[in-house]
Amino acid sequence: MNDTFFRKATPGQAGIPAGRLLDFLTTLENKRFCMHSVMVVKNGMQVLDAYYKPFGPEFKHRMYSVSKSIVSIAVGILAGEGKVSLDDPISKYFPDLLPKDPHPFIMKATVRDLLCMASVHSRNTYTMYSKGWVASHFQTEPTHLPGKIFFYDTSATVTLTAMVERVTGMPFLEYLRPRLLDPIGVSKDIKCIKTPDGYSWGGSGVICTPLDLAKIAYVCMHMGKYKDKQLIPRDYLEKATTRQIDTSLNFLGDPGCGYGYQIWITPYDGFAFKGMGGQVALCLPKYDTMLITTADAQEKGNSYDVIIQTFLEKVFPYLDTPLPESEEADQAALEEYCANLSVLVEEGSYENPRAKEFSGREFKMYPNDLGITHLRLDFDNDSGRVCYRNATGDHVLEFGIGWNKPSVFPETHYFGDQISVPKGEGYKCLTSAAWLDENVLSLCCYAVDDYFGTLRMKFNFGENDITVYMVKVAEAFFDEYQGFASGHME
Repeated sequence: MNDTFFRKATPGQAGIPAGRLLDFLTTLENKRFCMHSVMVVKNGMQVLDAYYKPFGPEFKHRMYSVSKSIVSIAVGILAGEGKVSLDDPISKYFPDLLPKDPHPFIMKATVRDLLCMASVHSRNTYTMYSKGWVASHFQTEPTHLPGKIFFYDTSATVTLTAMVERVTGMPFLEYLRPRLLDPIGVSKDIKCIKTPDGYSWGGSGVICTPLDLAKIAYVCMHMGKYKDKQLIPRDYLEKATTRQIDTSLNFLGDPGCGYGYQIWITPYDGFAFKGMGGQVALCLPKYDTMLITTADAQEKGNSYDVIIQTFLEKVFPYLDTPLPESEEADQAALEEYCANLSVLVEEGSYENPRAKEFSGREFKMYPNDLGITHLRLDFDNDSGRVCYRNATGDHVLEFGIGWNKPSVFPETHYFGDQISVPKGEGYKCLTSAAWLDENVLSLCCYAVDDYFGTLRMKFNFGENDITVYMVKVAEAFFDEYQGFASGHME
């Protein structure tokens, strides 16, 4: 990618020992974090820009809840233009969605309350499969006064996004384009998934490149200013990126640094945009340093916090220390390591003399949670196929043994007509497998499309039978691929 927003430099040229960055990357690998990209910027210099094959700099990545911080920027610009006030009741912008006798707590909640995740609800007010996500925020019975207690409520962001789009009459990214995105060179095809009620899914749905995210975060780290132009109101960002509310009792396990306006506060006077699975934009303004990552480490829980903490442990203490005598060799080692990065593959043995014996066996399945009636596995040297029949027909999932085979998942169902994969199209995935012993095959399928998720399968071959176990870690898809099934040879 030919882009001059950041200057290219070695870590040493920016005062960061290359060995510290290598330690950071290998630590994440040892933790089995499924990383997709890692970028580090210091003093406007891009000192690390690493991608895990098949991902690359042009790939538009789902940013999940990082999207919330971008919505906050839109609210801040809108407020700066005088078109909304943070002290406005949020209900002011949705009179048509209010119940007949709205609860006073609902009417009292302000734009600022929602920005701080201090709404009136103790849970997200919509389900992934429901309609009317915005309406649910006003029509769900509240549990407490607004503005008092932090509780992570994505319906608050969904409502803020809808407010921006009602006031401006356009999608929030379109509103941001001339005001922020175009001036800093964000990709023209940045997009946001839609909710079932037609608004941009600002709570989770922005899709862009890691560099796009880095540019947006960089402007925020410099309080909205870029090339002598104030693109985002400084007074808004000063509050958005500093502690506005306590988070110490938050279920996400936040270390207690607090929350601004849809932005997390971090140690060392920093702030972060965080998204499920390891989407991170960590900004340390006092050190003019940023960490940008994309990943699918949903299996690791609060992966974004672990990524940030690992960076703060492995790299932060060395931002302004003398370079070691080994710097040149460390830089060469870092470059070699980054040149060979690829998405994690399933661990185990990649050879099994019994594979040919199991290949092609037809199994009739007993009634099971997965709804699979027939199953067959085919093995061909370093690749294979899972062939099965369920209620929707016959399907094939291809996999590599010891390598990730790109393919299309046979079927994937989503919530809402507007955000479903078109019928007959399937979903891009990477799938690898390995033998845990001569009878057990373990398979890992990564969804790598507009939605990310992981589906794991284990196949235990008996003399004349097979038992299957499937587990998914994904938001609102792969739902039918969870549970056990056993079968016998026909």
